[in-house]
Amino acid sequence: MYRILPILTEAEVAEMVQTCLGGDSVPDEVLAFAKRSDGVPFLVEELLAVAVASGSLVDNGETWSLSDAVDPVVPLTFADSIRRRLAVIGDGPRSLLVVQR
Repeated sequence: MYRILPILTEAEVAEMVQTCLGGDSVPDEVLAFAKRSDGVPFLVEELLAVAVASGSLVDNGETWSLSDAVDPVVPLTFADSIRRRLAVIGDGPRSLLVVQR
């Protein structure tokens, strides 16, 4: 059974970003980027990991900078995790989560 983690507050997201990036402070642009996670801890980590791996988030020695080219996408690792979890719960509960346009 899964344990549901609470959504992080903005302050907790900032603290998590600082911890993940290993800095004393994080620029506002990087925090704004991390807020795309809506406070989901796994998504905070995945957003940062994908941004670093792609070169969009760069360590400049004393601080981090974010490229202007960062797209508002969901990391594939996060999307795959959600897809696998939805497959497990079955059609009934999953239909409650489906949004139609």
